[in-house]
Amino acid sequence: MGGVCSKRAGLSVEEAARQTPVRLRAVVTFYVPPLLFVQDDTAGIYVRSVVHENVATGQEVELTGLVPGTAYEYVVGSPARVLREVPADELLDA
Repeated sequence: MGGVCSKRAGLSVEEAARQTPVRLRAVVTFYVPPLLFVQDDTAGIYVRSVVHENVATGQEVELTGLVPGTAYEYVVGSPARVLREVPADELLDA
């Protein structure tokens, strides 16, 4: 799961065209519906999706979806599953 955010930038044209399925665990860095941005330990990424219920900045979430075959870096996904609230000191250390 880890590293999906940065790996998107390294996909070949053929891999991106296949709409690669992904699952990632990341921290919500910005969420004002419908805009959702998350970051894992490698990079950040935009998630294009439905409205996510009970999701807020600073939460660790799990997302599943597809990386579409476009030049833009984003994931088309299902609603995020909240895993936990990330303590502020963990956010500052990242």
